[in-house]
Parts: sequence; structure tokens; C-alpha cells
Amino acid sequence: MAIRAVIFDLMGTLAYRKRRVGFKRLSELLRNMGYDVYHQELEAAYRYVLFIDYPKLRLESPEVFYRQLMLRLGYQPPSRHIEVIAERFEEAEELAPYPDAEEAVGQVHLRYKTALATTIPRFRFQKPLSRVLRYIDHVVNGAEAGVAKPNPKMFLECLRRLGVSPGEAVMVGDSPDLDVDVPYSLGIKCILLDRGQGVVCAKVEAAIASLKELPHVLAQLQPS
Repeated sequence: MAIRAVIFDLMGTLAYRKRRVGFKRLSELLRNMGYDVYHQELEAAYRYVLFIDYPKLRLESPEVFYRQLMLRLGYQPPSRHIEVIAERFEEAEELAPYPDAEEAVGQVHLRYKTALATTIPRFRFQKPLSRVLRYIDHVVNGAEAGVAKPNPKMFLECLRRLGVSPGEAVMVGDSPDLDVDVPYSLGIKCILLDRGQGVVCAKVEAAIASLKELPHVLAQLQPS
């Protein structure tokens, strides 16, 4: 069956963390604002909101997301505090596209439909990845799918939006656990991106070291 669409992972595939401030520093910020929060509980609450509340409650904006975070920590801050918290948290983790992402995704987009599958909120990557996203036809994140990756509903939603069957799609990602196991079980072909981590997986059609290799590998996977 001919390949008609490519689904991309975000973190580790198209983007990386250029700068990250830890939860210890962020908890100090909250304590300076009058909230008795330390880094372990802050990290636990953040992960709960990101992977459970965000998809189920569809927390689309930074303000709503961080208000829910503070609720999980037992506080209901005024709007002016939420604005500061959202701004500081967004500044704390700077995302950037990999150098090979824009050109490779652009080349893929010339021949295939494209989608992005990620749990991460759109507001976290919309601006830093704007040039890459020009070549992504559909973005399916946690709030839009209503689930966190690797729930199969996220990949099925990508297929629905792309208008293709599993056999007509390829998933490209860097994690066997998040980007291969479930798509493979659905009948989606998978390509593993190993950026020097030494990752291996027997379920993939191919493994690549750079997205620059992707257009050629996709062409090889097409039936003759």
C-alpha cells in the first residue's frame, strides 16, 4: 500500500529543550509570591496537569493551564498572579527546532500529507516552531485528542484528520515506547530517529540518524 501521510513526533524529533529552569527555581518563585510550594510537589502537580487534566479538561490557554496547576497545589491565585506564573513558567523552558527539521519536513510535505502528534500544549511550541509548522497539515495535541500520548486515540485522530488508513501512514519519532509500539499495533509503519542515543527497535521499517535521511527512506518504502 502506497504511503500517503507522515506523522511526526515533537520532542526529540522536531524540537529540543534549548534552555530549562528546574522545578526548584520555579518553586522558589511561587514561595516568593506567598505560596508554600516546594519542588517535588510542584513537579508532581505539573505532570498530573500535563498528562491527565490538560487532555481531559482541554486546557488550551496558558492561563487556564497554570490556574489548574495552582488548584492541584491547593491554591486559587488572583488573575494577576496567574499571569505572572504563566509568564515565568513559559520562560523557564525554551524549545527550539532541530537544525534538520525545517528543511526535512518541508521536503516531506511536497509529496505527503503531514501531521504532528504530541501531548504538549500548542502554546508551548507554536511560536518557536512556527517555521516548521508551516509544513504540518494537522497538529494533534493532548487537548485536541483528549488523551496523552501514546494512547491510540491520538494516532487514530491523526489518521482521521489526514484521511488515510493505517497502512498509508508512517510515524516518525525517537522513542520506541511513545512513537513505535502503539502505532505499530495499529498497522502504521514506523521510522525510528536515533540522534546518537543508541536506540534500537525491531518493529520499525527503518532507523535514521537525521531527518535529512527521511525523504530518501520514505521513497524506498513506497511499493514498486
